[in-house]
Amino acid sequence: TSRMGMICFIVVTVLFPLSLIEKLSALSFTSILGVGAVLYTSTSMVVRAFDGSYNVDPSRPIGKFISDNTTIIKQPSFEGSTIWNFDL
Repeated sequence: TSRMGMICFIVVTVLFPLSLIEKLSALSFTSILGVGAVLYTSTSMVVRAFDGSYNVDPSRPIGKFISDNTTIIKQPSFEGSTIWNFDL
C-alpha cells in the first residue's frame, strides 16, 4: 500500500464519519483523554530532560539513549522532500 492510499483510507473510514456527527459533544470524552495523554507525554519529557536522559553535553556523561558512536545531526536535511511532503 502506498502512503497516499493509506491517507485516503483513513480519511474515508475515520475522519469522514466523524465529520457527519451532528452534536460534537459525543466526542468530548475522547477529547479529554487526548488532552490527558498530551499532558502525560509532556510531563514525561520534562522529567526525562531534567534527569539527564537526553544529555548531549560533551563535558558530562552521555544520555542513556545516545550511544558513544552516534553522530549527532546539528542541522536537519530536507533534500528530496516537497513542501507538502507527498514525495511523488
